[in-house]
Amino acid sequence: MNRSTLSFVIGLVLGMLVATGSAQAESSAHSGGGSITAIDGDTLTLCFRHAPVPAGGDTLSLEREWIPFSKGTPASPRYHHVGHARVVAVGAPPCVQAERLDGKPRRYDRARPDAAISAAPAPEAAEDHRAGLTP
Repeated sequence: MNRSTLSFVIGLVLGMLVATGSAQAESSAHSGGGSITAIDGDTLTLCFRHAPVPAGGDTLSLEREWIPFSKGTPASPRYHHVGHARVVAVGAPPCVQAERLDGKPRRYDRARPDAAISAAPAPEAAEDHRAGLTP
């Protein structure tokens, strides 16, 4: 094997290893979470079959899957944010009841715990620091 063929084969093998590793990381990052199984007004039923069930009071981020158009290789699914929900009751083992906080979720949208919103102070507490200030 001459030198150019050897370098081409090594580059091809390394490229395949990097692509496989990033695809596995992408799928593991998006595999967590549950899905909306029923919607009744502002009440959502969320089931977490392959992820831990969130506790009462946790805030969830609601995301919708979309697959971008690709002429060549099949594109991996992507998700965009469609709203938030707060867990109000834990029902049957994999399912919980949640209230919609904002957005317009649809059935089968994905629900993932949203740590940034769960840790954020309530709006009432955020305004308390201005109480002693004069305009």
